[in-house]
Amino acid sequence: MKKFLIGLTLLATLLVLVACVGNEETRTKPVITGLAQTAEITEGESINILEGVTAMAHGDVDITDKIVITVDPSTATVVGGVVTPQEPGSYLVTLTATDPKDTTLKTTATLFLKVLENTVVEEVSRVTYDFNSISETAFKGFVSKEFGEEVDALTVENGELIYTPITSGNGDGDNQIFTLLNLTAGTTYTISLEAKATRNLTGVAFVINGKTPGTWDPYAGMWEQEVTTEYRTFTHTFAVDEDNEAAELMLNVGGQGDADYSVHISKLTIVANSNPQTETLVFTDITSAGDGWVYVNDAGQSTASVVEGKAVINITDPVASIWEQKLFHEPIQLEANKVYKLSYTIHATEQIRYEFIARTKSQQSDGRDENYIWSGPNLAKDETRVVTHTFTTNEIDINDFDMFFQLGGQSLATVITISDVNLVSYDGFSEDVIRFTGLPEGFASFENSPAEANLYVDTETGNLVYDVAVFGDTDWYNKVFLEDILFKDGSKYRVEFVAKASKTIQGFFAINPMGQWNPKVTAMFELTTTAQTFSYETPNLQSFDETIELLFQFGSFNTGEAVIYIDSITIIELA
Repeated sequence: MKKFLIGLTLLATLLVLVACVGNEETRTKPVITGLAQTAEITEGESINILEGVTAMAHGDVDITDKIVITVDPSTATVVGGVVTPQEPGSYLVTLTATDPKDTTLKTTATLFLKVLENTVVEEVSRVTYDFNSISETAFKGFVSKEFGEEVDALTVENGELIYTPITSGNGDGDNQIFTLLNLTAGTTYTISLEAKATRNLTGVAFVINGKTPGTWDPYAGMWEQEVTTEYRTFTHTFAVDEDNEAAELMLNVGGQGDADYSVHISKLTIVANSNPQTETLVFTDITSAGDGWVYVNDAGQSTASVVEGKAVINITDPVASIWEQKLFHEPIQLEANKVYKLSYTIHATEQIRYEFIARTKSQQSDGRDENYIWSGPNLAKDETRVVTHTFTTNEIDINDFDMFFQLGGQSLATVITISDVNLVSYDGFSEDVIRFTGLPEGFASFENSPAEANLYVDTETGNLVYDVAVFGDTDWYNKVFLEDILFKDGSKYRVEFVAKASKTIQGFFAINPMGQWNPKVTAMFELTTTAQTFSYETPNLQSFDETIELLFQFGSFNTGEAVIYIDSITIIELA
């Protein structure tokens, strides 16, 4: 009986266990809801990925707080449910929910997150050039002296250095405009001073002194000169045998009686050269067997001849393209590491545009397309022009140097005369033109022949003035520029300027890295007689520090004369 009861008990227990096993539930994967497929934010913003999201495990157990968030790429930070990307781009955000009782049961959900570049910037700083004062270096080293002592009698106005005597002395040296020159041994100098006065002055002396330092030993001098109310150029040419860092330039204007006059100086030009060697490329018969000059007419009708040592090109049918009527010289040899000055005189009976090109064979080989000279001037009807180009040779580009005038493509029949082609080589050559502009540091202008202009600060009107007498043949032949501006990493920039002109003119503006042509901004603009504000902004944040130049170019867009007034230039940093 006892055994029967034990067996019955075991059977009952087994039946209970079987019943329990039969009633166990099968667990399912968690479910994630409320997550969008895509989202978009702006650089610098964060997004709460879990907002509106729930994760439920088997049996309606809320495991939202157990969701694991991963981001690819991993350049985003995740704190709780908040994702903060570090840079613009596309991100894949993955949410993973795991069953708390069975870790093999997992569910994932993904969101594609697009992070836009933040183009909203705020002003960080600004620099404004308002041209209400002249620079500290406006006098360019000049001083005024009376009776041998320096006096405060100089001003700079409208691009001129002006001396107004305080006391007028009896001798020419009692009133003096003075500066020091640094001269180099073995060099020939040509120094020119352009001056006028508010009334005629007599007995004026222009002297370069100091051949023997500390004594009266002039390199060159002229005495008993007259300074009139019109500008006159005073010039000395002299050789220097020994270095001299303290040669004295003096314009002595004393002995005029009353001190009721002012002397105006517009510029000082210092040309320095050493060992000049001149080769004149004469015209005799325009054949390679003769003088080396050859004329080619591939289309249209024209003739070439030599008259009194001048090449005369008579174009009677100007239908040719510019390169189809050409005057060229057979190749010649250059010397390495020399400065060359090439000049010629040209005249035309009608308005023309032509090209003058000079280069070596090596500059046009091995994929190079370079020239020592390339120019495309416009010449007015019946104009005679002396054109000068300067270039420096290297060790390689010195063989087979050829030059040519491309004269075709004219609109009217015309006679073109070319003469006085000279090629001068120097061991060293420089030309320094000192003007009294009063410009802030970094400002300057560039003019290439035939362009003529003067840039200066007018403190009375608070304008930067660009007074153009002749516009050049290419836009950058008349150029005002501001250089060495630092654009900082992580910022973008807006440049604003206020300007007008004496007549309606066209201009070209660029924001460009120094030392290359890769502009961040280019734009054409039009100036009228009414001041306007122009504003240009760089499109992107800087990815590194960069030195920038601002360019204002006016050359080939305009003709005649014009005065350009820039009231202010403002550079605004945005970040």
